[in-house]
Amino acid sequence: MRLRSSAVAGLLGSIAIALLACGTFESSDPDPLATEEAGQDGASRADDGGGPDGVAPPVDAGGTKTTTTLASGLKLLTSIAADETTVYFAESATGTIHSVPLSGGVVQHLSPGGSAPLSIALVGNQLFWTDANPYSVNRISTLGGAVLTAPASVAKAPITLTASPDGVVVLTQNGNAKGDVQQYTRDLAPGPVVADVGVPFGAAIVGTDVYWSESGAMTIAAGKLGDNSRIALTANESDGESIAADALGIYWARPQTKEMRAKIAGGGFVTIAADEDDAASVCLDATHVYWVNTKAIRRYDRTSKTVETFATDFPPVTKLERRSVALTSKYVVWLTDDGRVLRRDK
Repeated sequence: MRLRSSAVAGLLGSIAIALLACGTFESSDPDPLATEEAGQDGASRADDGGGPDGVAPPVDAGGTKTTTTLASGLKLLTSIAADETTVYFAESATGTIHSVPLSGGVVQHLSPGGSAPLSIALVGNQLFWTDANPYSVNRISTLGGAVLTAPASVAKAPITLTASPDGVVVLTQNGNAKGDVQQYTRDLAPGPVVADVGVPFGAAIVGTDVYWSESGAMTIAAGKLGDNSRIALTANESDGESIAADALGIYWARPQTKEMRAKIAGGGFVTIAADEDDAASVCLDATHVYWVNTKAIRRYDRTSKTVETFATDFPPVTKLERRSVALTSKYVVWLTDDGRVLRRDK
């Protein structure tokens, strides 16, 4: 079992933090897991995945879509979020949160420099982020202005931040393979905490349900906004990391086994893609599930149950599993290892 977070202190020292999920929330309130379960081993089911042993057959996306550069010349990009007009991204090398129009234009600086922004998420017109210098959870208006910081310092390293309808959920880790699932309001008042879980890695929110991966506990777990409940949904997901969810199901990456896994609403646990080296940055829309591997952005068609390569030019950030992909209604936007912010039609 690989525990990438076992050396959290060292990772934070170099801003090498695992940042996952799309940073958005769904307004519906489904229960995609209130169905017949697979065995405790979470074995794949062929009738859910559309291919042998549930693995979706790969196809070539082809096409002539053009990739547009929105920003370049940046260093150590760690996280991205977007709405229908603007792309927001964190540059840890300069300690700055930037924005750029989705249609293209001048890059603006939202936050002051000098910190180490990690994971970012949008809630309405408020942008939230976690920071490693010092450990903190922060908020700023997308129009700029003063930065609001959570009143209590974060005792453990804040790894991932995910938007909820009324605030954010922050996953933290420490050096002992433990961490917390911490809720905050929009005003950054601390809320319920699920404490001392096994290496929480990524989170997704659907209505009032919170789903997260526990890489150290080999578990996909669930809880509720507004309380500190926790139930284990499946075991033996030893390297479950980046995760996304909606009414149709829950999807997560298993980089060590090179798999994309899912719990489909009305069905069981299934492998939807295999041979995905270091799969990360899982996000979704109504038609596709997207993720990155070491060579490309890939996506799973939720109707045909096929997998295709979406983009290979300027491959996205995969090193250290930062959050590198975001979706709008029309575009996929992503970060690259060479310091670019790119956009392509879906």
